Amino acid sequence: PFKEAMAKFPDVAFGSIQSKVDSTQVFFYKGMAQSNFMFGADGAGLSDEAFYAKSLEMYQDFNTYPNYAEFFVEGWQHCFTQSQSLFNATTAGPEGGAGQRLDEWLKNSIDQTAASACSGPMQSPNVSSGYSYCDQSLYPKVLQVSN
Repeated sequence: PFKEAMAKFPDVAFGSIQSKVDSTQVFFYKGMAQSNFMFGADGAGLSDEAFYAKSLEMYQDFNTYPNYAEFFVEGWQHCFTQSQSLFNATTAGPEGGAGQRLDEWLKNSIDQTAASACSGPMQSPNVSSGYSYCDQSLYPKVLQVSN
């Protein structure tokens, strides 16, 4: 439904705010894998690094829509907009640090001028590289909506 909405409403800005390794998403992914008897490295045994690389595949797909941009936060936090993290978080982490500020990115999203944001070296997804890098195929990207 998300991709269909982006295609159907090219004049609307869409975006995602995502920790690189969201602990809640990892927990549910592994739980669902166990429920389906998937106990290997692609299922319940999925590493944080593999989770990040796997999630990047989804963002590469979303990134094909010009009216989409993402904001990656270094770390494990699940959800940002309901807490002080909305005002503290940067791409460097939920408590801030060097990098793009989340609250500024949200304002830019509303203004339809947001650029995808991430902290870390740009490279191709690779499980052996950990999860402190940014997928070079996603950047640079500036949100573009049809008027």
